[in-house]
Amino acid sequence: MKKADITKTIIELTVDKVLADMATESERPIRNLVDLGKSFSKGQFQKKFFEMAQNILENEESPYYVYVKNSVDKVNHETLKTFGINLGYNAYTYGVNQIRENEKKYCFIIPWTLIFSMENPSKVSENDVEMMISQGVKLGIYTYFIFCTTNQIKQVAHLLEAFEDCVFVIFLEGASIKTGELEVLYTYHNFMISIASESRACIKIMAFLRKRGFLYAMHAFYNDCKAEEIITGKWLKSPLRTATTFAFLISESTCSLKTKNEVRNYVINGREKQHYPLFLIDITSDISYINEVISEDSHFIGFNSEGQLYTAAGVIAGKNNNLRTGTLQEILKQNRSIKE
Repeated sequence: MKKADITKTIIELTVDKVLADMATESERPIRNLVDLGKSFSKGQFQKKFFEMAQNILENEESPYYVYVKNSVDKVNHETLKTFGINLGYNAYTYGVNQIRENEKKYCFIIPWTLIFSMENPSKVSENDVEMMISQGVKLGIYTYFIFCTTNQIKQVAHLLEAFEDCVFVIFLEGASIKTGELEVLYTYHNFMISIASESRACIKIMAFLRKRGFLYAMHAFYNDCKAEEIITGKWLKSPLRTATTFAFLISESTCSLKTKNEVRNYVINGREKQHYPLFLIDITSDISYINEVISEDSHFIGFNSEGQLYTAAGVIAGKNNNLRTGTLQEILKQNRSIKE
């Protein structure tokens, strides 16, 4: 058995024990799990993350204890275990090591996560995304964000099964979401599902997810006009009513840098001062931060509903920058070469 497999087995057994212990208490098992994570950390990024977690949990009145307790009480334990290990070990530890090794080998910057939009299946098919993920895993990428509607849920389920060691965050789009279509996801545990706050019957849908033990979140897009609702805390009232574990904020392409910075500061302040019993994430800035810690000058990348490459700076034109006509290595080599 490889060293990585032994480490993962130890972590799995420990997580099982922590989840069992939390049936009677929450604070001590959580701290023990964070301490374990730090002991397995090798790189600066992992150590920094677990040190931050230790500092947060020193506050016995921290709302994050409520956040974790809600998760353990409501979410399927196999999902908590699988999602947590895929994210904490496969993506944050093993994957990061692979990324750094492959960057030296291929001389291009590799992102920590990839984002796909499957809302237009005539342009971006399940096979297109599967090929990209296969190439991404070989480079050390284990985290994937997918934007889709309930019409593509069966295709997404195939990806969950094909890449069981990866972690997926599924952002369901569209005003109307069909709960019946979500049942196909019930047997998978390597994903979180997020509902757009503007979706009709959003609260009802999230109650459906909670009842079935899904790991779920709520998300919202923002621009210069919508930012005030976020930074005043008004928008967050909706996620808090649902007892969700995560709330995602996503900047639109028209959003100004000033607004992005205001939202970013609001998110950081909320986390550091532990204002809420949920984890608030600004996707653009937080994913960019993780990328930059792993690799200098790295930024998040994604593929839009036309299959075209885009970054925080916008869409990058060119046939070779489309997932249907170029391989991931070719796209990264063309756009993210490491300067000597």
